[in-house]
Amino acid sequence: MAQTPTEADLNKIDWKTMKVDRLTDAQIQKISEEMKSRGVGITELESMARLRGVPAVEIAKLKSRLATVSTSSSAKRGVQQEQAEDSLAVTSDISVKKPVEEERLNKRIFGTTIFNNENLSFEPSLNIPTPKGYQVGVGDELVIDIWGASQAMMRLPVESSGNINVEGVGPIYVNGLTIEEANSKVIGRISSIYEGLRKNGGRIPDTFAQISLGNLRSIKVTIAGEAYVPGTYTLPSLATVFNALYLAGGPNEKGSFRKIKVIRNGKPYKTVDVYDFLLNGNGKQNFVLRDQDIILIPAYETRLAFEGEIKTPGLFEAKSGENMNDLVRYAGGFTAEAYKHRLEIVRKGDRELSILDLAQDDFGKYKPQNGDSITVLKILERYANKVSLEGAVYRTGNFSLTEGLTLSKLILDKGEGLKEDAFLNRGIIYRKAEDLSLEAVSFDVRDVITGKKDLALRRDDKVIVYSIFDLEGERNVNVSGEIRFEGEYAFAEGMTLGDLVGMAGGFKFGATGMRVEVARRNLEEEDQIKTGEIADIFYFDVDKDLRVKGEGNSFKLAPFDQVFVRKAPNYREAENVVVSGEVQFPGKYGLKEETERVSDIIARAGGLTNFAYVKGAALKRKIELSEIEIRRREQIMENDSSMVEDDFKDFEFISINLKKILEKPQSNIDLILQDGDELILPHQLQTVSVTGEVLNPVGVTYVPGKSLKYYINAGGGYSIRAKKGKTFVVYADGSASRSKKFLFFRSWPKVEPGAKVIVPERPERKGNAQQWIGIGTAAASLGLIISNIITSTK
Repeated sequence: MAQTPTEADLNKIDWKTMKVDRLTDAQIQKISEEMKSRGVGITELESMARLRGVPAVEIAKLKSRLATVSTSSSAKRGVQQEQAEDSLAVTSDISVKKPVEEERLNKRIFGTTIFNNENLSFEPSLNIPTPKGYQVGVGDELVIDIWGASQAMMRLPVESSGNINVEGVGPIYVNGLTIEEANSKVIGRISSIYEGLRKNGGRIPDTFAQISLGNLRSIKVTIAGEAYVPGTYTLPSLATVFNALYLAGGPNEKGSFRKIKVIRNGKPYKTVDVYDFLLNGNGKQNFVLRDQDIILIPAYETRLAFEGEIKTPGLFEAKSGENMNDLVRYAGGFTAEAYKHRLEIVRKGDRELSILDLAQDDFGKYKPQNGDSITVLKILERYANKVSLEGAVYRTGNFSLTEGLTLSKLILDKGEGLKEDAFLNRGIIYRKAEDLSLEAVSFDVRDVITGKKDLALRRDDKVIVYSIFDLEGERNVNVSGEIRFEGEYAFAEGMTLGDLVGMAGGFKFGATGMRVEVARRNLEEEDQIKTGEIADIFYFDVDKDLRVKGEGNSFKLAPFDQVFVRKAPNYREAENVVVSGEVQFPGKYGLKEETERVSDIIARAGGLTNFAYVKGAALKRKIELSEIEIRRREQIMENDSSMVEDDFKDFEFISINLKKILEKPQSNIDLILQDGDELILPHQLQTVSVTGEVLNPVGVTYVPGKSLKYYINAGGGYSIRAKKGKTFVVYADGSASRSKKFLFFRSWPKVEPGAKVIVPERPERKGNAQQWIGIGTAAASLGLIISNIITSTK
């Protein structure tokens, strides 16, 4: 949180975090009073604030409020006078946001960030010993400290006349003297009243004196040329070149960093090279300024760009006489990936661009030209001396191609020898030909390691020693059926059938160990051609302890064997049916035998209740729809809007006549139940549903004796798309009945409680209206001809 000056002490203000808008008028007034008591004007206050990192916007706000808030007319006049004196100082906010393109350019210019870094400040230290050669001027305060036999301390300002006025001695002119010269002159003059300072007749002095600076004066420095914020700045007398450059934002995008000139007394004094300060730490470049010094930043003469594999890419300024070695040093040197043997330079000519290739040996001959763009390329991603070894050796990887390295040395020495599974008859070397095409060189591994034959290696050779298992492929065995974990298992020599069953988790509960089948691939092509047999089949009995009975105990599995475990004869998983609706004890029931029927399960459920609607009883049975059946039903649904997706789930309703079943149990109509069946006994039904192509699909109260037409009318009648002749009724038990026509008579299905009346949609006629008009006209003409024929025969 920003600190506010509640105490009248300017040194305790946290200038960097101070927000002027948060200060009250009373606090501003206290600052004004403190300034007056200390003799600090607006100019000195602004310099103090700038050097402590206060943005120019906040300084402007503070000056404005100090001008409007006053404690007395004299204080007000004092503030106005200070503002008048400060009219030469330039107030600029060097933190103003630059345009995007300018910001990007400035970030690329080497040296810019030192003057635009929020974490870096060139605030001059005022608590340091007076530097040698410091020139005393009007406004400085000299402190004369006397100790020994006599003691005294005097703080004497340098007056506008250039004198300090020492009591008992009078004025002493010190303006323009260095601090060392002023020290000698002042001590020499005051020794007239302090005799202990003299050496008379070899007497040792018993009084001593020293001159130092107290309060510092302010100086005005002008920054001109290609500065970001040129102008006149008021600074402490200890301020240096870089203090001033920092306040002005440093050189702009056109300014030079190498030839900044300091003009003193109208003559060139020194030239500042920022690169020398940044790269070499040369403190002589950052010397103390004097009042009325002018810092002139000229435009750059030669600037070039560094791109690619250089540590500090960007824009760099070159001076006359410098070469590529100097520029590479300015850019931080090459990266580890840099191709140092040749640099690519794009040079701007009068009309077009050109490319220069600069070899490393010619770096010292390079003469920078303004606008040059230097690209440091990346080294090639290839090895000068690499060979690789893979396969059945103890140590694989990449190795250096040393002089005289042969294939045998690579395998035996660097690869530490062959593994036991190495295929000795053949190995291969993948080698790049002169045109970089890939060629294969085969060799006999046995001959190489015995010294019978050897090969010299080349760069980028890739040597592969095969494993016998690689050549055979992945050797697995497979087990499936009534086993806990079906799948493939890695083959191992000596593996038995019991081993494989154990690896697969053993038999399932319903499995039988009898007639476990093993199918072995016939690998002999001649046998396959002669007999046509592609596999040999073996049968074995395996007990619960996974021991193979009889001769099969010595049977060993082979790679690619397939083992099948069957389900035990007559074994069936637990099967359940559900009885829902109007029975005494609805719920799930387990089938106790394969021939249990509808009547049996109703009896187990306690029989029907008094509210059971027997005619609506239905049996819901799970089914598995084939792909053909699914497509057939989808086509029906596309052509019949009365059919919905619910009609095509994985179950179907089986119509049953429960009344006859209960009258004749165990008869053919008393269906045998299956696992997953649901027997539904509905409550007495009192409604009829009317759906499909009617104007208002609705549920209608059942009225005994009413015909189908009554319920159609209750739904608003047929719609314009209705196919009336195909109207059908689905009853509560799942059965259906449709309308029928015989000669000129049509019979409509009977409607019962719980029924669903469905009016299907008439399919669209194909062809356009012109075709149907033509057909109608032709029919009318044919009718007229027939009528004429009948008339003529009478």
